[in-house]
Amino acid sequence: MNPPFRSLVHRRRAGKIAHLRQPIRDQINLMLQDNVPYADIIAKLGDAGKGLNKDNLSRWRKADYQDWLAEQNWRQANAGRPEPPPEVKHICLLLNELDQKKLEAMLARRPAKLLWFLNLAARLPRVAAPKRPDVQNETK
Repeated sequence: MNPPFRSLVHRRRAGKIAHLRQPIRDQINLMLQDNVPYADIIAKLGDAGKGLNKDNLSRWRKADYQDWLAEQNWRQANAGRPEPPPEVKHICLLLNELDQKKLEAMLARRPAKLLWFLNLAARLPRVAAPKRPDVQNETK
């Protein structure tokens, strides 16, 4: 399953935890969800946790863990439904996550993001439009 909305807006993470294998990252996310203290998480990871510290886990909790939670919420809300095409899923997640206060906060922190956002908004109809073979053949 592709990552949710935040992957459309945010760059790929490059911290120590992001470089761990997916099963280890999932284990960390589950322990964070259970409010396991950072020191205990590092200890429970054993060799996989060597080199990690509380700051690494704190940064992970503020960003990537939030992505993981959004993905879990998406899966729960859509359990039993067929998986939509990735383009449709990304647009739904984008619209679900995007609200006026979040947009204002993002633009207050980084005004240059306005051009990026407008560009993304302009491209959404092209991404969302179903590809129709009959229309493609007419333009050739």
